Order: sequence, then structure tokens, then C-alpha cells
Amino acid sequence: CPSGATAPTPPIVVDDCGNTVTPSAGVPSPDPPCAGIKTWTFTYTGCDGIPVDWVYTYTISPPVVTIPAGGSSMVDCPANALVPTPPTVMDNCNRTLTVSAGVPSADPLCGGTKTWTFTYTACDGSTYPWVYTYTINPPTVTLPAPGSSTVACPSNATAPTPPTVMDNCNNTLTPSAGVPSADPACAGTKTWTFTYTNCDGSTFDWVYTYTISAPTVTLPAAGSSTVACPMDAIAPTPPPVLTICTRPMPSPAGVPSADPACVGTKTWTFTYTACDGTPYNWVYTYTISAPTVTLPAGGSS
Repeated sequence: CPSGATAPTPPIVVDDCGNTVTPSAGVPSPDPPCAGIKTWTFTYTGCDGIPVDWVYTYTISPPVVTIPAGGSSMVDCPANALVPTPPTVMDNCNRTLTVSAGVPSADPLCGGTKTWTFTYTACDGSTYPWVYTYTINPPTVTLPAPGSSTVACPSNATAPTPPTVMDNCNNTLTPSAGVPSADPACAGTKTWTFTYTNCDGSTFDWVYTYTISAPTVTLPAAGSSTVACPMDAIAPTPPPVLTICTRPMPSPAGVPSADPACVGTKTWTFTYTACDGTPYNWVYTYTISAPTVTLPAGGSS
């Protein structure tokens, strides 16, 4: 180091007559900017006034630089891999090295590493890289609670709008198209499943569940008519009946009541059964009139 090039002790000089010649104080040359030479010049002046220079030369070696170990830390998102503060680095002569601005590597697509590289330059132009490495964790995903609602008919259980889902680094995940389950035979549930895929390939299912209510049936008004005789109270044609979901119900066979002894009513009962097994009775009532009697003309002879 230049600081080690201190004033040397000049030699004792004696002229040819045995007189000791006293030197001047040493005169140093300027310190070199880095490596190089530095001299100390001592001038001996004999009794005749003639000066003679004696020079001591230091050769100053190039600087020795020891870079500290690279830095590292773990973060959750690329946005957290900010430019770090590089350490102060000095050479073996306590000269501070100039450091460049940090140069980042590209952000990883998902989890991975991102580096910041700083280049230190010694006074002789030698360069030394120092690297800070961030380990970026794969993103985490938290799905919102599943969705649900109740509808009257399977046809109402249409594809819902899936929620917007973001990972912990605010990246939006794109869901797949919704995949429906089969319609229930009657009442029950139907689901729509949406699959979100994280950047690391992991998948997350979000499910929307429809609860489909039991069918509602409204029968038409009961039928009726008046007939003259029990034999006229024949099986009527039952009306077509649809559930609230426009599912047709099979037309049942009619069950007649007993004929009245004379006048009165006779019914025909038709039992419709919904898909959930609930029965609904539709009744047609005949009113049977009192008999009409017409006597033949009186006899005579």
C-alpha cells in the first residue's frame, strides 16, 4: 500500500577522506493513484558543495480485494425482490471500491430466483461482482367460499359467473369453463365446477351448488256435469297436468265411486303422481238426476 512506503533510513555515506556526509531530509514522490512506484530521494552534499542523490524506490503492488459472500433472502412475490443495499467493500489498503448500480435478472414466471448483481471496481480497474439472490416462493391461492342458491327447476340451474380469484401476489387466475353435474331426476342438487390453475400448475376447484326444489303441481278445477242415468256417468277424459317446471305428469286411470241407488252423485278420481312421488287427486263428479217415468195411456174395454 502507498501508506507502507514510509521514509526509509538513508545509508551512512563517507567521502574518500573519511568525512561523513550528512543527507538532506528525504523527499517523497507523489503516491501513485493505485499500484506503481514511490521514491524517496536523499541528497548528500560533500564539502565541495556538489550534491549527490540517493534514491529509495518502493514498488506498490496492485490492490487485493476480498468480496464478501453474496447475500440472499426469501420473499413471497417478485414485487418484493427490491434492489438491496450492497455492502461497502474496501481493498487491503482501506480504499473504498466504487460500486455500480444493481442489475436485476428477469422475474421468474412463478416461483424461483431473482438476482441483483453489483460490480465493484478497484483503483487498478479490476472488477468484482457481488450477487444478491432472492428466492421467490410459489404463489399461494385462497378460493372464496363456494356459491349456492335454490331454484324451482333444473332449467333454472344455469352456469353461474365464477368469482375473480387472485393469488397472494395479485395475479389473476383464469378459471376453466364451468362443468355441470347431471340434472337430478326430480328434486335434488346440481353443481357447476370451475377449475383455477396457478402458475405452478396446481389446480383449485370452486363449486356452485343449486338446490332444486320439489316440483309444485297445481291441478285444474274439478270437473262436473249432470246426467240422467248412472250408466251415463262414464269415465271422463282427465286434463293434461304439468308441474311448475313444465314436466308432464302421466295421465292416470280413473277410479269410479259406486253408482247411487237412485239419484245422487258418482265420482271419477284420477291420481297424478309427481316425480318426487307426491300424489294429487283430480275428481270429476256426475250428478245423476231423479228418474223420469212416463206411463202408457190407461187401458179400457
